Amino acid sequence: DDISSGRIGTSRGMFIAWMIELGILDEVLAHADRDGWRDDGVERLRDATLRSIAGAGVEDVDKAFRAWVDAFDPEWDEQRRSLTTRGDEWYHSAWDGRKAMCWNKQSLGSGEWEISGQLKVFKRENSQMDILLGYTDTGFMTVAMSPSFGLKVFRVTLEDGDREKDKWRRLETKELKSFELNEWTDFKVSKRRNRLIIKINKERPLMLDIGDTNLDGNWGLGCQYRSAGVWRDVEVKVK
Repeated sequence: DDISSGRIGTSRGMFIAWMIELGILDEVLAHADRDGWRDDGVERLRDATLRSIAGAGVEDVDKAFRAWVDAFDPEWDEQRRSLTTRGDEWYHSAWDGRKAMCWNKQSLGSGEWEISGQLKVFKRENSQMDILLGYTDTGFMTVAMSPSFGLKVFRVTLEDGDREKDKWRRLETKELKSFELNEWTDFKVSKRRNRLIIKINKERPLMLDIGDTNLDGNWGLGCQYRSAGVWRDVEVKVK
């Protein structure tokens, strides 16, 4: 199955991170370089990995790894891969046939808020990045950004967990003159009373009346399939 939507890829990444923390990754990689292309390379690598973990003082591998994973308090719900949030620059890419969507555990609430930062979009087939707003069980809003079309704002209605039945309604579109590929772009998305205000670089803001639309839920970041980019200095202020 496609690991971009399942647990396999995530588990593999976590296991590698655990080996880094144990200080044995270089040792395991050395075994992979030496034995990886032999007919029995997979079994030999598995045995070498288990020996390295035991040498680091771990007795029960399954139990220890599960305890290490369970100790985390995740800040993100990565429903569709892949967002890398390390340091001030967060790399975001999507698989060819699936949009990447990641939700932060922070809720926006019913008051005023502001999401700001910088974005660099790389040249790919679609080159679209999204800011996701107010996720609840019933839906959310997304601000789609691309040098090819500018801004598009959608309201998404979720239908009982069946993505094939989700309804996307376009609310607003705006062309942008200063949004270019491979260039850092300033963005700010804010809610003031019943208005959504979107400002890109120094261009005139897009203002959208959202009425009584519920945006109390979580915020997140999205990347359209066949797209890639970098978020920098993303900051969320909730009043």
